[in-house]
Amino acid sequence: MRVLVAGGHGFIGRRVAEILTERGHDVLVGGRGDTEQLAKGGADAVVWAAGGRVSRFEDGLDVHVQAPQRVLEASGATRIVYLGSGESYGLQDVPFREATPLRGTSPYSRAKIAGEEAVAAKAKELGAGAYLLRLGVVFGPGQKGQMLIPALLSALLQRRRFPMTRGDQTRDVIYVDDVVRLIARCLDADAPAGIYNGGRGIEVPVIDVVTRVVEVASRHLGVDLMPLLDAGAVPYRDGEQMRYVFDVSRAKELLDWAPEVDIDDGIERTVEAVLAGAARE
Repeated sequence: MRVLVAGGHGFIGRRVAEILTERGHDVLVGGRGDTEQLAKGGADAVVWAAGGRVSRFEDGLDVHVQAPQRVLEASGATRIVYLGSGESYGLQDVPFREATPLRGTSPYSRAKIAGEEAVAAKAKELGAGAYLLRLGVVFGPGQKGQMLIPALLSALLQRRRFPMTRGDQTRDVIYVDDVVRLIARCLDADAPAGIYNGGRGIEVPVIDVVTRVVEVASRHLGVDLMPLLDAGAVPYRDGEQMRYVFDVSRAKELLDWAPEVDIDDGIERTVEAVLAGAARE
């Protein structure tokens, strides 16, 4: 299958491209500025992993809403896998199910909600299958920026204090390779189109994730890094989602998919990769 991966140089997209190539797919890696041009050459499927967080809804309209529609139409693809966010569910009772109304209020979640609606409508118009994946908190090697785990590891390596909230809020945390397996499953011929939650279905306090990362990094570096952790120094955001976990039974039942990497193993792999990269620099 010829697959165009939009955002193929990013954290998730790069791993998608690697694994799909290993599985024998003909993969086109799209980045900023060339994805739409690549689409004109045709593709059987599009994986939309482009775009990050935005501070204003208007800033996310092109990359999260309009561009995936243009690329799907230009490529002639018969299916699109669109990476959405569990943040789109907003402040509601857990676990989040695919039928749960979307009530996210952040600019990013609103852009993702609009993107889901637009992609589903365009796919229907073109007779293509739309696979809308609402992902949990994805982590793993190669992740950079201000997401929790890479920001924490950067601070630890530089022996900087890491201020954070108390960490009582919970998240559904999933390792990147499990997400890629879900995406790959959506490309199989027998995979029914639709909306799927992508998480482990396990509610984990943020402070537990953070302390585990610090413990693993401390062990590898042979120094106690826990004093750098300053939990409670940062207030919770207005409208903070205090509980965030999915019901993932639909993906298990319809796609025969389930996450395979537990959090401890994923953290171990991530810390090892970050430390190995730092040693090479």
